[in-house]
Amino acid sequence: MGRGTGLGLATVYGAVKQHEGFIYAYSEPGSGTVFRLYFPVLVGAAEPREIQIEEPPQKGTGTILLADDYEGIRESTREMLLALGYEVVAARDGFEAVQLFKKNADQIDLVLLDVVLPSHSGPEVYSQISAIRPGTKVIFASGYTAENALLKSAIQKGIAVLQKPFSMSSLSRAIRDALAREPQGK
Repeated sequence: MGRGTGLGLATVYGAVKQHEGFIYAYSEPGSGTVFRLYFPVLVGAAEPREIQIEEPPQKGTGTILLADDYEGIRESTREMLLALGYEVVAARDGFEAVQLFKKNADQIDLVLLDVVLPSHSGPEVYSQISAIRPGTKVIFASGYTAENALLKSAIQKGIAVLQKPFSMSSLSRAIRDALAREPQGK
């Protein structure tokens, strides 16, 4: 209560930038904030798109270390993972994620890290986890567009990046793909 999911502005910003628009924010103490979104004008008729039907989520087994600082996102992702058949160890920040990994390293099959975390970023957490157990499989989750330099670097290295917000099907597919990949650092 009283806290958002944390996805709102990052997701809106990403969508607006992908459509070559911009956001104007006006804030006044005691009056609130107004956000205006501007997009380029479409000239001509819109092109029809093919409707893509998402594959149903596939269940799995194993233990996933989940780290996200926003409670709403962490809990909804945790619920999705449980529904998919996974055991979940959840952390609120980067420091806690590393501590939980140290405590449960033998049981953790995959690490699902938010890119932006308090105390350590997702990539910093993964670096520490990799030092403890090289080859640990990882998925980075982000509400920012793939144009972010950190995300581009991860994608170029073959590390899975899951764009927020995500569906249970896309989460299931990302886990399946990450577990099938050759481990990082080998």
